[in-house]
Amino acid sequence: IRFRAQGSTSWQILYSAGTSITKYSLSSSTTYEWEVRSACSPDSSSVSAWSSTQTFATLTPCTKPVNATTTGIGLTTATLTWDAITGAWGYRVRYKKTIDPWSAWTYDTTNTNSYSLTGLPNSTYYHWQVAGICDSTGVNNSGFTSYITFTTLMPCPDPSNLSVSNITYNSVLLSWTGTTAAYEYIILYREVGASNWDTMFVNNTYSGSSASYTLSGLSSGATYEWELSTTCVASGTSSNVSGTNFTTTLACIVPTGLNVTNILLDRATMNWTATSNAHHYDVRLRPQGGSWLYIGYIFATSQTKYGLTSGTTYEWQVRGVCSTDTSDVSSWTSIQTFNTLAPCTKPTNTNVTSITSSSATLGWDAVSSATSYDVRFKLLGSSWGSWVYTFGVSTNQLAQTSLNAGTWYHWQVRAVCGSSSNISGFTSYNTFSTLSG
Repeated sequence: IRFRAQGSTSWQILYSAGTSITKYSLSSSTTYEWEVRSACSPDSSSVSAWSSTQTFATLTPCTKPVNATTTGIGLTTATLTWDAITGAWGYRVRYKKTIDPWSAWTYDTTNTNSYSLTGLPNSTYYHWQVAGICDSTGVNNSGFTSYITFTTLMPCPDPSNLSVSNITYNSVLLSWTGTTAAYEYIILYREVGASNWDTMFVNNTYSGSSASYTLSGLSSGATYEWELSTTCVASGTSSNVSGTNFTTTLACIVPTGLNVTNILLDRATMNWTATSNAHHYDVRLRPQGGSWLYIGYIFATSQTKYGLTSGTTYEWQVRGVCSTDTSDVSSWTSIQTFNTLAPCTKPTNTNVTSITSSSATLGWDAVSSATSYDVRFKLLGSSWGSWVYTFGVSTNQLAQTSLNAGTWYHWQVRAVCGSSSNISGFTSYNTFSTLSG
């Protein structure tokens, strides 16, 4: 047998008593030529012609894959990838936990340049290697790459230290300890006994693990239950953790039972019924169509306003204040009105008619706002203490009887407009004489 690298001018001679021969130490990736002839004597004195020239090419060494990378790392999964080798038949992959012994390698063969791992324990370190297989018989394999190490993800941790504070009639501050790995937090809340949860998504914009969120739009005087979970950037969502139930306060109640008493020329007392949760009350007052005057921090259920203008229509409202400041107040009541008293004017045109020797009728023009009149009457020239008073005269005249004949009398009248606090002055004296007998 003679053979040579294609293009060489010299042959190498091999001898074989059989029908095959293996030549070692050839150069890889090289084309060789060979021929064979029969030798019919122990020497070369009797040989056949050389056969036709045959060729073969030694294999190209299988190169190691490059750019080995771990992607898609999850709680229990990972994908191993590398650059494909041109002409490769397949790849040999091996992997194990970094803490396991050499005998713990798991081997597998794949025909693509990626390999998916599943069923891994979470929070665990692994390393892996890959080698190229450049023919189906497995005789032309590369060495394994260097170790590539990865860690499966840790499960998204449950939130902890759930608490509630700053409870109002329609809001509450929820606080908890989360994780910097959080993408968002999910709050579930509902009134106790309700069938459906309301959901609030809270982006993780917090600088550390401490987090809080003010939940608003709640019903007053209602008991709520709530749960919280964490959604991490890469490792899914934690379990739902229940917080303690909380009850919103009652909304600040609008006062009722509004009325006005003690209405005088320059004052009036505004009254209302106490509410169950007011800390104090505010009143606002104005002449009808004017600007509001505010009266705050009233701790009773009435307020008297002095210095009002007589004969004027006023509007007023009251609200409950359920905080020491004005951060929690009720709505204002509907507008209420009252009229201060108009000054009671003196009667005019006093006169005496139907004069006889023993009687006379005292008269005057009616005062439109008067509810009654007071009359005083005495003998002309008698002492001041001699006045005889008639109170509550309902009409604009008064009959005097049992008078003395031929006697002079004088009298006065005043108007009473609603109460003893709104009375006009007395008129000037009106003097008359009864007839002689």
